Amino acid sequence: MEITQDKNVEKQAAEKFGSGYKLIKNKSETFILCLKPEEKKNHPHTSVEYFVYDLDKGEIILSETLLDVEVSWFDDYNLEIKINPETISDDSDDNMYLLNVISKVKKK
Repeated sequence: MEITQDKNVEKQAAEKFGSGYKLIKNKSETFILCLKPEEKKNHPHTSVEYFVYDLDKGEIILSETLLDVEVSWFDDYNLEIKINPETISDDSDDNMYLLNVISKVKKK
């Protein structure tokens, strides 16, 4: 991977988020997940803003802001989105889904 691509991602992350963001590459280093959790004082929910940067295309291919979630790589092409429910339940399947960064398809 070229250093210029890393710098481009950092530049876009700084423009979009300022500071306090994390850059996480997928295993094959073809995509970078850039996320910034926001903790709002006097607000019960936490928003997470993120984007996925395609290193081959040199552009952002996915961008979202979600409430009360944790976002991480599941595999090379899927993000794992864990929903932090307000109440604890035994049905943990409803609290997680995968999002394919290429097709944008969600699956449980």
